[in-house]
Amino acid sequence: MKWCQVYNVDPALPAAVMRMESGPHYQCGPLGRKGIYLGPGGIRYDYSGPFNIFNPCENIRVVVMSFRGCITEAAIVKRLKTYNTLWWENNYLHDVMACYRQNKRRMIFARIM
Repeated sequence: MKWCQVYNVDPALPAAVMRMESGPHYQCGPLGRKGIYLGPGGIRYDYSGPFNIFNPCENIRVVVMSFRGCITEAAIVKRLKTYNTLWWENNYLHDVMACYRQNKRRMIFARIM
């Protein structure tokens, strides 16, 4: 939530991406068949940048940062295509968007209750 407020991103979106990337338990270790993706965000281990993606908190920060400025669903879809360049495999785009909408409904319902 902290990084979502800092970068003005709907928290339902990074939660959906992380669920699709690392599974329902938000694994923090190596992911994928070859283990080259790390953390809940499924970021490639060779991504250096200024962030320590081995740290789950920094990994989540990178995920949230990658979606800043995405307000409309069209912008989200465009960013998802660049976030996961193999987005067409295993219905990734459809699954993330469905999870995103579900997360939004849950958050709205939680605010009402």
